Amino acid sequence: MTVPTIETPVVPTDSTETPTIPTVETAPPSNSNLPEGWMDNLNPELQSVDGLSEIKTFDELVGKMHTAEKLGMKEDMWKNPETDEDWGEFYGRLGKPESADQYEFTQPEGAKEAGLEMDNASLNEWKGKFHELNLTQTQAKELFGFYNGRVMDSQKSLMEEQKVSNEQGMTILKDDFAKRGMNFDNAMKEADKIATELDVKSVFEERGIYDLPVVKNLLLSLVEGTLEDGTLASASTGKAGSNQYTAEIRKILDNGESPYWDGMHVNHEATVQKVNELRKKEQMFA
Repeated sequence: MTVPTIETPVVPTDSTETPTIPTVETAPPSNSNLPEGWMDNLNPELQSVDGLSEIKTFDELVGKMHTAEKLGMKEDMWKNPETDEDWGEFYGRLGKPESADQYEFTQPEGAKEAGLEMDNASLNEWKGKFHELNLTQTQAKELFGFYNGRVMDSQKSLMEEQKVSNEQGMTILKDDFAKRGMNFDNAMKEADKIATELDVKSVFEERGIYDLPVVKNLLLSLVEGTLEDGTLASASTGKAGSNQYTAEIRKILDNGESPYWDGMHVNHEATVQKVNELRKKEQMFA
């Protein structure tokens, strides 16, 4: 660029007029492309820096310098770390926390309900591994989220498959009861009572296994075992079993001299209890 020459006017000594200085117009600063061959005068080492030749404008150049200054690397930004201390400083500038316990991330939504929530010991183990791998806070958070997301997806698929399997198992149980002439719903009510009396229902529910077909089948087996004559397990039709128990109940109630009707009789309570048990059995086949 040619710099214009400004000539200073000669002012006569006897002149009373104020001299006029001509105005020089200059072109505004340009933010266009860097001139061709701008790297030619750089130190050879700098000329070989990766990415430097891709800088085409003043904005890009200043932006690179600003980024380097923010990282605290300045003129040493192109040097490779050599010692462990250098590497520690390097990763720290990139965003690695000073200590493992400074990593912060949250567990995925629904992890607790799915039984996948990590305890503090497990979380600290993850943080220690992240720090060992020199991960930044952002990297650790993204990796932790990705891993837990995959686990949650797998667990969801497994639960869906388990649900289908449970439904199929319960269908088989119901069909089996129907073939033997038993009322499945009434039998399940009795099974629920037995589980409560044995104080195992709460334990099974806490472990999330109370509704599994294998557990229901076990409880239903206990229900069948409560029937003294085994008719429940061997009846071919529900009507036959129901009629048998109905007949026994009628036999007791139709007898006007039965202890059932005499509150003062020594066998009154035992007879009433027997009728109640027969009614339960009758409902199994209703």
